[in-house]
Amino acid sequence: VGTANQVFGWYALPILAYVAIPAGIFLGELWRAPDLLRGALFAVLFVMPSVHFLFEPTLFSDVSESPFVRRLVTLTVLGLVVPYCLVQVWPRFRETARVAFVVALAVSLFASANHAFICLV
Repeated sequence: VGTANQVFGWYALPILAYVAIPAGIFLGELWRAPDLLRGALFAVLFVMPSVHFLFEPTLFSDVSESPFVRRLVTLTVLGLVVPYCLVQVWPRFRETARVAFVVALAVSLFASANHAFICLV
């Protein structure tokens, strides 16, 4: 939302509660009953954007680094999704998926906090 040449970000703040509640329900359902679809959505939409903050921005814009970045993204997504693939095939891997969930959530929160701290300094 904005006017002529200014954008007012605080107009979106009342919407955050309506976004946070379903996100919390989604994370709770992922914890309660991990499956491939929810795990992939969690990995790609929640974890990967925050993991992006752990690297220098120039890494992703440098064309000479694109093979490295492609391998890095592929291996990261595979590492995040494989536990949910296992639990989909063999339900006894539910605890493995839960451990992967906690680790991915911790890394995501660390990366986001690190980025916020760097922006403040």
